[in-house]
Amino acid sequence: MTIAYIESAPDLTVPELQGAHIEINNPCNYVSTPDTRSHSTAVASILVNQTWGWAPKAKLINYTVRTEDDGPPGDPTCSKETATGEAIHRALDDGVDLISISIGGLSSSKVLSAALRAYHMGVPIIAAAGNTGNKPDAKPEEMFRDLNSFVVVGSSDANARRSEFSSTGDFLTVLAPGEDITTRQPDSNGNLTVITTDAFGTSFSTPMVTGLMALGKQKWPNATGNQLIRNLITTAHPVGEAPNDYYGYGIIQIASFINTDPTTHEDTNPLRRRNHNPVTPELAQDYIDGLLEPYKVTDDPSYRYRGLDMNTVTNHPSKSHFGTSPRYHRT
Repeated sequence: MTIAYIESAPDLTVPELQGAHIEINNPCNYVSTPDTRSHSTAVASILVNQTWGWAPKAKLINYTVRTEDDGPPGDPTCSKETATGEAIHRALDDGVDLISISIGGLSSSKVLSAALRAYHMGVPIIAAAGNTGNKPDAKPEEMFRDLNSFVVVGSSDANARRSEFSSTGDFLTVLAPGEDITTRQPDSNGNLTVITTDAFGTSFSTPMVTGLMALGKQKWPNATGNQLIRNLITTAHPVGEAPNDYYGYGIIQIASFINTDPTTHEDTNPLRRRNHNPVTPELAQDYIDGLLEPYKVTDDPSYRYRGLDMNTVTNHPSKSHFGTSPRYHRT
C-alpha cells in the first residue's frame, strides 16, 4: 500500500515519524518554512505514525509543492498550481494506491488532466474541503466545483457534528475529525519542539479518511479505488438527507467501513455531481484518446492531441500526432 500526499515537505527527524516508511519527492528543491513543515509533519504523522497513525504499514511518498507561506517559487514551473498537477502525474507514474491533498487554493484548470488520468486509472484523490464554512462571503474551492471525482473531506467535532469552519457545498463527500489536533509547532529557532493540542482544519480530517481507505485496501486487497469510495459513502452515517451540502454522505464509520466487503460494489466512481464542468466518463475518454485540445491539458507534458482538427494541429504542432487516436481504429 502506497500513499502519495501532496504539500510541503515534513520534518522526518521528529519522534512521531520514526520507523515510518516515508520518501520525499521534491524536484523543485526548495526548503519549506517552519510553519508549512509543521503542517506537513502533522499530516504525515496522522497517516503513518507507528503507534497511533491510521495506516502505519503504508509507504508514504511526499510529493513536495510550495504553498503560499513558502515564498516565491523562483521557477514558475514550481508554483503550487503547476506543481500540484505534475505531482499527481508523478504519483500515478509511481503506481500509488491513494493520493491525499491537504492544501487549498488550487485551480481546476491546472490539474484537469491529472484528475482525468486518476479518474481513468481508478486512483482515488482525497482532498481537504477547506476552512471557510464560517465565512458568509466565502466561495467554495474552484477545484471542487469543477473536478467532481475527488473525495472531498470536511471536519467534524468530538460529538460528530460539523465543525463551524468546515467548508460546505455539493462537492462534499464525508466528514472526519478535525478539531483539537495535537501538532508540533516551530520554536523561535524554527525547530518543531512546541507541542500544541488545539490545531484544527479539514487538512487534518483528510489524512484520516485517506488512512481509513488505506486500511480498507489492506484488508480487501482485491478492491478497486472506485469500490473503496463507494464503501466509504455507503457506510458513512448520514446526517439529514444524504448527500447534502453540510455533511456530504455523512460521518465516517470506521468499523462499518473496514468490515464491509467493498468488492460487492460496482467498479465506477460515484462522485459525479451537478455542476458546469463535471469529470464525466466521456471527458475522461476524450483525454485517453487524445481528443482534448492541448491548451486544456497544460500540466501533462506527455499528452498528445491525436484528433483530426487541422487548426489544433497547426496551433500545437509539437503536441499533436494527427489522426492517430485509438478511437478511429476501434471496431
